[in-house]
Amino acid sequence: MKTGPQENAFADLDLLNVAKHELHACTLYEYGRESDSITALAREMQDLTFRHTSDFSTPPYPKLHGINAGLAVILANLAPKPNLLTARWTTLSKSERRLATKVLTPEPAFRGATAGEAFTYALAVENLDRNEPRHKFCALPIWADGELMLVRVQWNQSRTEIKRQANAWIERMLCRKNVQSIRGRHAVPSTAFNDRMRELVAMRLLAHSPLREVIEIVKHYRQKTGCDIHLYADRLEDKRPTSRTAWENGIEAARKTFKKLFKLPGTEEPISWRLYQERKKENKKSR
Repeated sequence: MKTGPQENAFADLDLLNVAKHELHACTLYEYGRESDSITALAREMQDLTFRHTSDFSTPPYPKLHGINAGLAVILANLAPKPNLLTARWTTLSKSERRLATKVLTPEPAFRGATAGEAFTYALAVENLDRNEPRHKFCALPIWADGELMLVRVQWNQSRTEIKRQANAWIERMLCRKNVQSIRGRHAVPSTAFNDRMRELVAMRLLAHSPLREVIEIVKHYRQKTGCDIHLYADRLEDKRPTSRTAWENGIEAARKTFKKLFKLPGTEEPISWRLYQERKKENKKSR
C-alpha cells in the first residue's frame, strides 16, 4: 500500500511519541535507517539466525558490529525478519521493540560482584606474577568498559562513616579514571535521545518539503492527533517562517550525530541529508 507525503511525515512525527525506555534503541535503529551501508548489511542479515556464540562470527555481523555494536546486537536479535531495518521503529511489534530495548539495557554503574565474577577475579590474580606492581591486584580489568575491583568494608563501623569513606574512595577513583560529568539538559539520557530524534525527524521532513509546508504539517499533526509535538519554532510572518536558522541547526546536528554514532566512510552522508541538499539545489535553479 503506497503512502503519500503527509502520511510519511505523520509516521516520522510518530517517532517523537516513543516511550522513554525505548528511546536509546529507537535512536540507533532510526539513524541506522539513514545509512546505505548499514541497510545493505541488514539485508544480508535478514534471513540469518543468531542464537549461538558461533553465529555472531557469520558475515556480515562482524562488519556491522564494527560500525556500531549496539545496532548490530539489536538487528541480530530481531533476525530472521523480512525487510530488516526498512520498517520504522513504530511499526515493529511490541515484542520486537521490547527485545530490542532489553538488549541495550546498560550495565548498572555500581553493583556487587557475583560469585562467578569473584571466582574469575581470583583466578586472574593467582596467575599474575607476584613481582608485578601491587595495584594490579587491586584493579583488574574484566570488561572493556568496566572493572571488577576488590574492596573491603568494616560493617562494624557506623553507617555515616562507611558512607563517608566509600564516597571519598569513589571520588578518588572518578578522578583517577578521568570520568567526565554530563551537565545541563543532557544529564538526563532521555532528554539527549529526545533531542537526537527531534533533529532526525526535522531532517526527514525538510528532505521532502519546504519549511513553510513542514510547519503546516506539524500543526496539522497536532490538530489531528492531539499530541503536543514541537520540533522548532513554527511561527509564520507574512506566510514566511521566522526561525529557519533553528531548523537548519537541527539538521546539521542530526548529520553530526549520524557521523558520531557510526564508523562509516567519511564520505557517507545520511540519506535524508542528501535529499535535503538536492532539494535546496533544485529550489535555487527554479528561482
